[in-house]
Amino acid sequence: MKWLLPLLLLLASCASDDDPNGTSVGNPGFFGMRAAQGEGVVVLDGLLPAELAIFTDCAEGEEEEVPLDEIGMGDGFEVPGGTYCRVEIVFYDDLDLGLEVPELDNEDHGFVLPVPEIVVFDDDGFVVDDDHDVLLEVGQPGWLVDSDFELDDGDFWVDEETEDELRAFAADSSQLFDDVDGDGELDDNEREIGPVAAGSDVELDEDDGVRDSAPQGCANSGSLAFFPLLLLGFRYRPRTSRI
Repeated sequence: MKWLLPLLLLLASCASDDDPNGTSVGNPGFFGMRAAQGEGVVVLDGLLPAELAIFTDCAEGEEEEVPLDEIGMGDGFEVPGGTYCRVEIVFYDDLDLGLEVPELDNEDHGFVLPVPEIVVFDDDGFVVDDDHDVLLEVGQPGWLVDSDFELDDGDFWVDEETEDELRAFAADSSQLFDDVDGDGELDDNEREIGPVAAGSDVELDEDDGVRDSAPQGCANSGSLAFFPLLLLGFRYRPRTSRI
């Protein structure tokens, strides 16, 4: 019966993994947030006043709510480990960005943009856990253009039409990326890989937004496929004559 203990340990480790399409598949992961750089506009810092993040799992459509507070540029929050198909970030106040527009002034000035919420999604799902940090980029590179800005009373401003366009762009064209090295920044390699989820106005390529989102547990790693062989291996022991 000595072979029974290893088998029980193996089965216990497999049973501890949740449904591959379920919500909880691992330890918490990190969800970072930052604004994309502009064209002739440098985003130096900022506050993203989010009050709630709502994650929708891919299996049952259940929602996981994460209460939030003011998030600084490049900061973020922990998310229960899981495979999600949608995340909605709800803001309680305007985005408050610190910008530099060299064409107007080489100083840091504020710019506020009312964005009630940002939603990104992908039907194939994306993983957030202790092995998969992600980074939400508000807007896209070049979304803020220097010629749209004016400097008045110490702050940057845009006209009403441009503000509406920027608000809609942030809400519907932001993208979620794998933060492969976990540094809270998007490097060329991570951007080249492409987003794992995006707003409704972003058309993902076939190779984008698709990742092996199944947890690397027993059922997905192929361990159970070898179960009969393990059973035979543990049960078969050559008999040797006793001297």
